[in-house]
Amino acid sequence: LKRFDAPGIKDFWEGVLLSLRRDWPETQKKFTAAINQPGVLPEAFFGRGVARYHLNDWDGAAKDLEEATRRMPEYALAFLWLGKARERQGQAVAAARDYGQAASLAPDLSEAWFRRGELAYKGGKLGKAKECLEKSKDDPAQGAKSWWYLANIALKEKRSQEALEAFNRAIKADPEFFQAYMDGGRLLLEDLGQPTEAAVLLKEAVRLKPGQGLPRYYLALAYLTSW
Repeated sequence: LKRFDAPGIKDFWEGVLLSLRRDWPETQKKFTAAINQPGVLPEAFFGRGVARYHLNDWDGAAKDLEEATRRMPEYALAFLWLGKARERQGQAVAAARDYGQAASLAPDLSEAWFRRGELAYKGGKLGKAKECLEKSKDDPAQGAKSWWYLANIALKEKRSQEALEAFNRAIKADPEFFQAYMDGGRLLLEDLGQPTEAAVLLKEAVRLKPGQGLPRYYLALAYLTSW
């Protein structure tokens, strides 16, 4: 409050307001104005980096967020968003390192664990993926997809019943999760030999994406097999 009239402070808080409104072009302008003033707030680099990320300027976002982490080495969110920008740049190794730093600084930051786990899964590191995803599976925002990845890990490790339970947990976390219905239905039909139960999940997959042929095909197969 004492510094409210200082150069850049008004621009900074207007940038914060605009970011809450998701007006990313104007957000970028306000944070840039704040950065160009003497005595710059390091948080302004974070704000502009997030804005640039949403404007698909991955290089600009990474540059700003790297500066934010340099000026605020204890700020977990800056490392999280830097990881997201680097992932968009195709720098998976650097992104995983940033997510790890964010999770280390703020162990309750579930998105950092989820994104690190997702990268590990895509890179074939199933043990690391499972370790990270276990820490994000109960989060309202990340839980459904975390359970879905855990289900796929269980499938790769030939643990079908555990995979089914994880698919069901994904559906419980997000009742509109098409792929969880689809994959759970196929698992019941093809691996567990339970076509009647498979039809229940596959009907929901058809409901969610009525224009797709594959869910209808598997639903028809489930009906035929159950008959």
